[in-house]
Amino acid sequence: MRQQPLSVTTAPVDGDTITIAVAGDVAYDTADELRRAAENALRDHTAEDPAPRLVVDCADMTLCDSYGLSVLLMIRELALGHRATLVLDNPPAQLTRLLRRTGVHALLA
Repeated sequence: MRQQPLSVTTAPVDGDTITIAVAGDVAYDTADELRRAAENALRDHTAEDPAPRLVVDCADMTLCDSYGLSVLLMIRELALGHRATLVLDNPPAQLTRLLRRTGVHALLA
C-alpha cells in the first residue's frame, strides 16, 4: 500500500483551544512533522496563561503506525509539560483499534 502524504494544519488559537488537523499517514517517515507542529503550537504558552486544550483532529488521518503512536505519546508528554490537555478528536477506526490493542487508549482518549 502506498503511503499517503501527511498534511498538518494548525488553526489559530480559539480561546484556550489549539487545534492541529491531521490528514494522511502518521508514520515513520512523516510523524515527526506532527510532533514539531505540536511543539510549535505550545511554544508560546507560558505558565501564566490558562491551561490550553491541544486538540489533534484525526478526521482525515488515513493511517497511524507504531512510530506514529509513539509520537502521539510524545505529544501527550509535551502537552502535560505545558499544563495542556491533549484531545484526539475524530479518531479513525484504525487508530482506535491501535490504541486499544496497545493498551494506551485511556492515555489518549
